Amino acid sequence: MRIENNQPVTTDTLDNEATYFTSALLNACYSVLEHLMTQGKRALQPAGTCEAEALLSKLTSEVRAFRAGNTDVYENGRGMRSLAVHLEVVEAKQLTRQHGGFGTSMFGTAQFGSASTSRHLYVEYPDAGSRLMIVPRMTEHVEELDVLVERWDGKLEAM
Repeated sequence: MRIENNQPVTTDTLDNEATYFTSALLNACYSVLEHLMTQGKRALQPAGTCEAEALLSKLTSEVRAFRAGNTDVYENGRGMRSLAVHLEVVEAKQLTRQHGGFGTSMFGTAQFGSASTSRHLYVEYPDAGSRLMIVPRMTEHVEELDVLVERWDGKLEAM
């Protein structure tokens, strides 16, 4: 209800709001994969043909490969989704960068009046000890997930 009224879900800061929605997105992506597997089993197991068994095996291996290719999201015990659900809050934070200014700097030559500020949301990725930028990473992830679901949706409907 708060979202529909253009109010924040959390009452504190942008970081808390980003933390809340990052966790929701991580869980939604995980649920999509689980739903794809469940729907695949429902569609393919009753057929009982060799072709259906081969497709189910292929679906299972593609979902496993997808998770293995996205360890920062799914890896048991260390991926963002696993941490957010089972161990700790995966805190989203803001990174504010100033661009431009006077003269020449290591970031390039800037003109008077051309300074700008950019803000990026990130999480501290535990294994690498580095910052993982949330928006570009999850955008890429959701697009890959969409391709996987679209590919299998047509195959499952045909069964």
